[in-house]
Amino acid sequence: VSGFFTAQEKLTISSLAQTMIPDDAVAPGAGPAHVEDYIDFGMTYADPDEQRAWKEGLASLDQASRERFGKTFAVISSPQRTELLSTLAANEADPKTPAEKFFVQSKQSVSTGYYTSKIGLMDDLKYKGNQPNDGVMPTCEELTGKTTASRTHDANAPAMKCEAAPEEVASTEVA
Repeated sequence: VSGFFTAQEKLTISSLAQTMIPDDAVAPGAGPAHVEDYIDFGMTYADPDEQRAWKEGLASLDQASRERFGKTFAVISSPQRTELLSTLAANEADPKTPAEKFFVQSKQSVSTGYYTSKIGLMDDLKYKGNQPNDGVMPTCEELTGKTTASRTHDANAPAMKCEAAPEEVASTEVA
């Protein structure tokens, strides 16, 4: 079901997302997570400027693909997609071309779509949901293998810092 994008545009988004976040040994990638549906749903209700930016961005990605490989992004091979995105990513800090700008724009949407999906959240990040702890927090040693905790007085710093006890540091020094 498409809300905003054409079937061809959704295929391009799916190919883009799967290239950015491919299947690996930990979890399926963005394709099986249907990131294109997440982006399509979001764009259905987005403001017209954002919708136009996505349409133009997809067109610029296809144009860059045609110039380099003679075919649109959705039909080039997976290694070609990776090569093209690597080229676009090289200028991520200071994108100049429409395709480079679209790469930066789409990367955020793809990662958000993936990591808010069941596959990204549960399979890849191994999130198990809120787990009861009966008021018992893990110790520093359980968390880090270090045995002491010190509280910091900096309000912006983490509440607890685990570090080795002075006797642990002394015992590991070589005389």
